[in-house]
Amino acid sequence: MASAAQSEQLLKLQENKTRGNVHFEKGEYLEAIECYTKCLRECEKAVIYTNRALCYLKLSKANGTVACGTNTPVSPRDAQEDCEKALELEPSNIKALYRKALANKALQRYSRSLWDLKAVLNLDPSNVATHKEYFTVIDMWKKTTHDHSDTQPSGEEFELCVFLHCTSNQMISKKSVVSRKVLETILDIKLLVEELHNIPASMQTLEYESHVFDDNTLLRSLGIQSGDTVHVKYSSEADCRAVEEMVVWLFEVVYYLMKECPSVDVGIDRRLESLITLGINTNFLSAKYFEDILDTRCCANMEHFVQHRGLHVLMEVLVLTQTVSWSKRIVKLKAVELATLFMIQKFILHYTPLILECKGLECCITSLMHTHLEKHSSIADLQSPLQHRHDDLLAFAMVRSVVILCGLCEHSDSSRLEIAANPSALQQILNISTAVPNERQMHEVGVLAPQVAVTLLLGMSYSVATHKHLANHALIEAVMESSRMERPWCKSDHSQNVLLIKYLSSMLLAQLVLMSLKEIPPSLYQPILSFMEEFLQTPNYIEVTMQELKKTFVWTTFLPYVRLLYTQNEETELASALKLCSLEIVLLGLHSMLRRENHCRVILNEGLVDYIVCLPSHVPETLRSKARGLIQLLSSEGNITVHPPHLINLAKAKLAKMYFGLEFVLSTPVSEIVNKIFLRSMCD
Repeated sequence: MASAAQSEQLLKLQENKTRGNVHFEKGEYLEAIECYTKCLRECEKAVIYTNRALCYLKLSKANGTVACGTNTPVSPRDAQEDCEKALELEPSNIKALYRKALANKALQRYSRSLWDLKAVLNLDPSNVATHKEYFTVIDMWKKTTHDHSDTQPSGEEFELCVFLHCTSNQMISKKSVVSRKVLETILDIKLLVEELHNIPASMQTLEYESHVFDDNTLLRSLGIQSGDTVHVKYSSEADCRAVEEMVVWLFEVVYYLMKECPSVDVGIDRRLESLITLGINTNFLSAKYFEDILDTRCCANMEHFVQHRGLHVLMEVLVLTQTVSWSKRIVKLKAVELATLFMIQKFILHYTPLILECKGLECCITSLMHTHLEKHSSIADLQSPLQHRHDDLLAFAMVRSVVILCGLCEHSDSSRLEIAANPSALQQILNISTAVPNERQMHEVGVLAPQVAVTLLLGMSYSVATHKHLANHALIEAVMESSRMERPWCKSDHSQNVLLIKYLSSMLLAQLVLMSLKEIPPSLYQPILSFMEEFLQTPNYIEVTMQELKKTFVWTTFLPYVRLLYTQNEETELASALKLCSLEIVLLGLHSMLRRENHCRVILNEGLVDYIVCLPSHVPETLRSKARGLIQLLSSEGNITVHPPHLINLAKAKLAKMYFGLEFVLSTPVSEIVNKIFLRSMCD
């Protein structure tokens, strides 16, 4: 029975597919769509979706053509949706990718179209039609960046009168917003405003009748209908033309890199060289250009860049440049990698998952390991073993990769573990911290390198699982030695830089001491204690450190620091003294960090306020005044109203100090904590 039914189903499927193909050959696309739709009711197959998508593409060129059984005009969006369904079934289906690219081109979503075409070229590099289409899309996008008129979609089924309020310059503009489809939620309106007026949805606040509503609010629940008036407030409008010009140019670079890098030897294709030269001459690769367009204060530009797959293609540039070894590249290709690293650094704070998804960690480790540094080596001396000029680019690329790794470690536990488990990378980080710069590298290598190297190690220490790699004799001694290095080639702020490096080193050692003392060789207890005491006895260390930290560093998590104050006491005198000194350094660090209001807000968002309030009861008596100072900072600097801790949090703080540590208490349900206490009491 089942077999007969299946045979009948397959026969019906084949008949409908054959009829659909015949109709397509005759140019009867509506009839073909009807046949393919019947096929899909029987069985979903990628080839049927791609066939129907091609019909939609053909029909969408004829304006006003209506799909069977509906009053809705056929749109390239229908083709795009069919291609996406085909790709869900077969992710590497070339026809689906190519036709999706054509649909996105028709919808003027040029960045998405180029990304799909790039995926086709990855699968089939010799596909002539795709190569031609790639540059057709680039030319179309370039043309539109010079004409940002407010074009409106056809099929005015839903119309709103929108007042756009720019809160940064108090300008108000009245716009008519029309949609082919009925809008259902507040987010739908925001996305339409974004599409027509280039204001990212996340930057908008929508008001209706003087009330602000969440994105998921249904329009019918508010009574909003076609023809009504709404107000959209936004903080800044993206400089769409400049951002899109940048993304278009990056897509061009990616195209030539895809074509030339795998086969390049000493030189590189002249077309790529001239393209990169053009980029440099027009400031596309200059730091100032990136600073102006992708300034971290202009969130709209950054979001517009990401939405147009700018970050994806930027990471692709980095991946492709690294297919050629550093020593075999022309100078301009080295400059591409350095400029790319500068750009990626800007996106670390808000787009870490996307950077990791695009092989950001692997790329940065590659940049870090372009050549092997010896301890106390001069990066200027790398010219001899590598036999090439412009080693300043190498020095800057290596240091900049460490800066990005710092950001990745701040946000990603897996990144910390991967770097810590790489002995060569660890050694390279330490050697960079002691590198001697030449005159041109003074700031990047002389000042920044030791700071970011130790900061990276500190970020890695957030995961206790890394401590078995970090708490070894050679690394700890190297960190202390780097902090004590005399750097007379630094400018007048030499003493401040050295003091900041000592602070960061002390905080790293405090992490190891307070969380994993047993991992540290006992022979290092006294040297570490002496190092920390030396730092704490430095004149004006508090003022200088606070000033430098407030100016330079931004933290997005404080749990790795607050947890240190809830570790258990040690029995031996030396270990106890070491822990006391470490606690004082952690309190100093938190005092410095909480000088910013946004940092206090991070404490609030992480649910740590009650545990800060409980600190005076859980730190040694000599440090209680400093713990109370943290509570005052939450109120004075963060404008946070501090209340007595919640009873449950009060109990959790006690349990964290006595038994389990703060991380376990915060991440574990109360019932499980109670069971663990019961089991512990039974064992005792």
